[in-house]
Amino acid sequence: MDFNFPLFKSYKTNTCFIFILLHLYNSIIFVDPITKEMEEDLGPNGLARLPGGNPAGAQCPVLKRTGRCPNAACSYSHVPKIVVAAAAAPAQVAPASAAEQEVAEKCPICQGALTLAPVCTLSCAHTFHSSCVEELKSFDINQACLLCRAELPPGPEKLVDEAVRRYVVVERRLGACGAWVADHMSTAQKWEMKRVIGMFEAAAEQGNVKAQSALGTMYFKGHGVKQDYVKAMKLFLTGGAQGHANSQTFLGLLYAEGKGVEQDFGEARRWFTQAADQGNANAQNNLGIMTAQGNGVTKDHVEAVSFWSKAAAQGHPSAQYSLGRCYAMGEGVPQDYGAAQSWWVKAAEYGHVKAQSDLGTMYFKGDGVKKDYDESLRWYNMAAAQGDAEAKKAVLGMPAFVEEELRMQRKAAAAVIQPSPVRTCDNCGVAAAAGSIKLKPCARCKSVVYCGKDCQLKHWVGGHKAACRP
Repeated sequence: MDFNFPLFKSYKTNTCFIFILLHLYNSIIFVDPITKEMEEDLGPNGLARLPGGNPAGAQCPVLKRTGRCPNAACSYSHVPKIVVAAAAAPAQVAPASAAEQEVAEKCPICQGALTLAPVCTLSCAHTFHSSCVEELKSFDINQACLLCRAELPPGPEKLVDEAVRRYVVVERRLGACGAWVADHMSTAQKWEMKRVIGMFEAAAEQGNVKAQSALGTMYFKGHGVKQDYVKAMKLFLTGGAQGHANSQTFLGLLYAEGKGVEQDFGEARRWFTQAADQGNANAQNNLGIMTAQGNGVTKDHVEAVSFWSKAAAQGHPSAQYSLGRCYAMGEGVPQDYGAAQSWWVKAAEYGHVKAQSDLGTMYFKGDGVKKDYDESLRWYNMAAAQGDAEAKKAVLGMPAFVEEELRMQRKAAAAVIQPSPVRTCDNCGVAAAAGSIKLKPCARCKSVVYCGKDCQLKHWVGGHKAACRP
């Protein structure tokens, strides 16, 4: 064979050609089940295994011999109907041999044992290695099973992408409040969520860890499904065992809160640590909370600040707020209102309601910053818009408080007695002292004073003569 033929110049084309040959081979080896059953009934001698032998003495038109045919289809084409009917009667099926069982436990594509790798069972009940099916799809062979031509399911990555796209659409339509209660969802949204769940389940069955985590999150939060912490736990355990950081974080949360499993801070910390080591900000923040509160460990604000600093550096708003609070209170770090204000502003810009409320209080009281009632009211309004009760109370009382504060300031300023200014001689500058020097005004203008006649004369000659007016 000339391997310079264009068919073999491309690796992709060459591989596709091999898969085509493999399919043709399978179509020959894996014969139609009915034909195989007919051959078993007839046996190697044509009609010899049929009930009653060959009562009609049928002769094969091909071989011209009675009771012998080249194949089962030939025999069935001319055997008397009564014999065929007898042959079609139910018969005892012999148990599969060890060799047949071994073939059934192998992937038809790579001939490797199905137990050695994740498998994918198609709608036609044929089972392959998932990697083999994905490799077929990479060559655009995605329309049919190699054994029976049944349609192949979409790949897990494709299913996850489509499911996420549909999920986000429903979530946005429900609004930022996330009204996932069935009564708040339209019929179309309920059907759409069923499709989303079906896609995630199909991808999860193919071993996709992202689908397993997403499905677990939906059961954890009750989004589109009835909230079920036990199912969520099973899905997260599958993903966590594969090293998926998000699944590990949710496992830690379930153990920490005792949802779907008995509360166990030690187990929660173990899962959080595994996820935090992979850089998961949620896990780092949760470890900071557990350490600061002393859940399962001794309270240690220094270590908590370390966890929160890592999460805050990744833009985690809750960690930024907690870190700012540590600086404001001086817990685990030296007190620094400037650092506290900086971290709270970052968290508040992400919409963290407590950061917004505490910034309002900081500017109201002037803790580490200059008092600014306008800035305080701005942050309080942001927090109040998200439903913070303390911020709402502050917003309602702020105008009256500010007005009273200004009135008290004006009253205090008016009550201060200003000391009389000390007069000095307009010529020599000497100040009047009680019982010693007495300053006398100019007899003509009365606007300047002198300590004596000599100073008056000098000042008159020096220029006061021209400026003096009665």
